[in-house]
Amino acid sequence: MSSIGRLKTYARTHGIGYTIRRIGEKADQVIFGTWDRQRKREAPSPETLQAQREHPPEAGLISVVIPVYNTKERFLRDLLQSLKDQTYGEWEAILYDGGSTRPETGALLDEAAAEEKRFRVIHAEKNLGIAGNTNQAIALAKGDYIALCDHDDVLTPDALWRMGEAIAREQDRKSVV
Repeated sequence: MSSIGRLKTYARTHGIGYTIRRIGEKADQVIFGTWDRQRKREAPSPETLQAQREHPPEAGLISVVIPVYNTKERFLRDLLQSLKDQTYGEWEAILYDGGSTRPETGALLDEAAAEEKRFRVIHAEKNLGIAGNTNQAIALAKGDYIALCDHDDVLTPDALWRMGEAIAREQDRKSVV
């Protein structure tokens, strides 16, 4: 069947309006690329990641503050693993749990803190919302710099290294002036 024939069949099955929207979405993906494709295209090689581990920028401690509340286990595990995979090693993660009612959220946080000393977990009795929980986490941060992260984010392995690189570059620029 030709492309035109497949398009006609698709339009009959799904309707003309939906078909036009899908054509627009596909054109957008082809023209601009998808986030996933862009991420894969720009992902550092294993050799680059190893070089980053061996040559960290001098940026000091970066505190990653993360407000947590009833996060799905899958999302929280992905976030925690993405932090452990960082090529920049001088970081701490302050995971401020705003009184999650899902027992698996608290259990996973405690498990993660037991396995990774850079995870600091605070269990609050009351949820202060994303802004309040974030502010509480910031108040507990020990780092020279703060990185904001949501409880269902995933960081690329070089995210904190890139942040450290920018910090070091700015420190170098200031020392020259």
